[in-house]
Amino acid sequence: MDSQVLSRLFEPFFTTKEHGTGLGLATSYGIIKENEGNLRVDSTPGQGTTFYIDLPAAGSGSEELETALEKRAPCGTETILLVEDEDPVRRVVETMLKRHGYQVLASATPQDALAAAEQHRDAIHLLITDIMLPGMSGRKMAECLLARRPNMKVLYVSGFGDSKAPSDAQFLQKPFSSEELAAKIREALQ
Repeated sequence: MDSQVLSRLFEPFFTTKEHGTGLGLATSYGIIKENEGNLRVDSTPGQGTTFYIDLPAAGSGSEELETALEKRAPCGTETILLVEDEDPVRRVVETMLKRHGYQVLASATPQDALAAAEQHRDAIHLLITDIMLPGMSGRKMAECLLARRPNMKVLYVSGFGDSKAPSDAQFLQKPFSSEELAAKIREALQ
């Protein structure tokens, strides 16, 4: 791989394949980091690429088990409206949320999210939305939803940084681990 490809290798949705999703290496990177590991890459164009994965050794002591249990990500029971236009990303994040106990309303477009919020009679505690969405920005959609649900909190996510997120809003950079997402949700809901 050349230096340009290497610099973007772990970005979500970056792919050099015609039918790729760009999630494989980003997900792998997230899992390795989540497990306190390290990932290095050596690549020379025309000669090949080698990935080095270093993971900490697993211990058998009860102290390590207690530490692992303490690190468990916080859970909740609130209702979350998830808006993500990339199908594979939406499915992964929805699974993460459900594993942490949340009720999830998942939508692929701002229009679907607005309709789902209109049909949902109970509280929606948190909106998790990508900043960049087709047809309407996540920020504009959030403004529309907050006009009807002023107590709802908002968490913006993006693979491109937080430059388009409101300065007073919660933000989480993609890719993120399940634990990072769970912690940020609890922070947003406090």
